[in-house]
Amino acid sequence: MRHPALALLLTLALVPASPVAGGTPLRMQGPALAAKLDPRLAAAALPGAEPVAVWVEFADKGETGPADLADRLAEAARALTPEARHRREKAHVTPLVDWLDLPLEPAYVRALQDQGYDVFGQSRWFNRVAVHVASERLRHLAELVFVRHLTPVELAAPRRPEPELAGEPAPEVAPAGPNRHARPSAIEVLYGKTLGQMTRLNVPAVRLEKVLGQDIYLIERFDRIQDGDGTRRLPFISGLTIIGAHESESSRQSYRRLAEQLRLFGASPAKDAQELWQRMVFNILCNNNDDHLRNHGFLWDGKGWHLSPAYDIVPFPQVSLERDLAIGVGSNGRRATLHNALSEVASFGLSGNDAMAMARAMAPRKSEMGKVSTRISLTVRVL
Repeated sequence: MRHPALALLLTLALVPASPVAGGTPLRMQGPALAAKLDPRLAAAALPGAEPVAVWVEFADKGETGPADLADRLAEAARALTPEARHRREKAHVTPLVDWLDLPLEPAYVRALQDQGYDVFGQSRWFNRVAVHVASERLRHLAELVFVRHLTPVELAAPRRPEPELAGEPAPEVAPAGPNRHARPSAIEVLYGKTLGQMTRLNVPAVRLEKVLGQDIYLIERFDRIQDGDGTRRLPFISGLTIIGAHESESSRQSYRRLAEQLRLFGASPAKDAQELWQRMVFNILCNNNDDHLRNHGFLWDGKGWHLSPAYDIVPFPQVSLERDLAIGVGSNGRRATLHNALSEVASFGLSGNDAMAMARAMAPRKSEMGKVSTRISLTVRVL
């Protein structure tokens, strides 16, 4: 839990003067621009390159000093709806608002628009906007004094075909037809070894088999280990058991409660809590709203409980501005947004910066999720 006075003091100590509101020129005076440009934008900056979509991260939220920041935080607290205030107080969020709750500085957004930049997305938590920019204007954009950093907007793309293994026949995929209600084949919803999230999430190995003309999805058992010439079963419990909740109470529980149980009973609580937070973010990105407590498991190693590999991840395409997961995400209850996921990162042993870096790293993983899940529209406005 953050101490209110200490948190405010630290925030105030780090406040720079706003480059626009304080009267500082809009252009940098020095040539040090390399640090502002993500290396992936090197090709986009070459003459004749195609226009590119970039994230423009601002240097601040427009605060001109400690007193101005205190006024802005007080205004953000007054702007909380009664429901939002109640949720934060119930979750013991202290202070109720912080720097991340402040809106983007309108003067910065207007300055970009006045200079002809097309602002098409905004992220208050990451303090950045998305713009389309021509190659010859990248340097100009980086020279703006209120701009901290430029990175490319990573867009979702169809999954690339996996290389076929020697001796294995290519999986059969049913031809496209007019029947939109047709049941998808297993290969269309496969999310195992072909997904990039395996490099970041602990998921079991999977294999697709054809049995009597039907696709069968096989998952390697993770509650068995080799023991001499045979196998030994590892004790396994679900999230319901480790929390001690009845199934009817599942929707009133949360990822934070699971992290608390890892601290009490876990063998590697710090590592598993971070893994749990990343799974929560991935479930938000792919809209897996089947993440109830029975779909979170724990294995006993003789010394303590470990978070089991992830299972029953079911991407659910849905065109909706508001989505919920099955259990609580953050201070805004079950609401499936990154804003909500970032609201209680301390409960998972993460700093705000580490959590935001993980969220950024997880987001592109959605682009690898195959035919069904790539229909989920992760837009810059969600971030």
